[in-house]
Amino acid sequence: RVLSLNRNLGFAEANNIAAQEAQGEALLLLNNDAWLDLGAVELLAAKMEGESRVGLVAPSLRYPNGSRQFSWSPTRGVLGEVLQKIRNPFESRDWVHGKFARSVSRLAGRIWYTAACVLVRTDAWHSVGGFDTKFFMYFEDVDLCMRLEDKGWLLAEEPQATAFHVGSAGRASPVD
Repeated sequence: RVLSLNRNLGFAEANNIAAQEAQGEALLLLNNDAWLDLGAVELLAAKMEGESRVGLVAPSLRYPNGSRQFSWSPTRGVLGEVLQKIRNPFESRDWVHGKFARSVSRLAGRIWYTAACVLVRTDAWHSVGGFDTKFFMYFEDVDLCMRLEDKGWLLAEEPQATAFHVGSAGRASPVD
């Protein structure tokens, strides 16, 4: 079902409206410049069903050419920004996507997953009130992940599930 909005409300508010209309046990948040590999939704759902406290599951993200893309980042802050600047030049390398890199990033506090593609348990979503609509676009996913964890929900990644993401295509303006 397509929900027609008469103006651009922003990523956070538009997703909140859609989530209120949804009737499933989980919400798939998927950017308009992203798509899922065959079987990815089932893998994400299985990961969520396997642990009742998992509130959000992220797939492995790839660029359209198949190269690796970060699906997670350290929490925003001085140390998190430093760690992100150190890791970003190595995005195409497998080692920077592994558990060691996430463990090092946890030095900054917590990690968060990008809402370019995530599966969120509906109960978890409603327990935190969805996205904070003060965020028109960008950082709403950071805030959501932090609030989910504050409520006791776990964040997880399912590396066998793959989503492809162009990246920043949603902000492009039409050419005259």
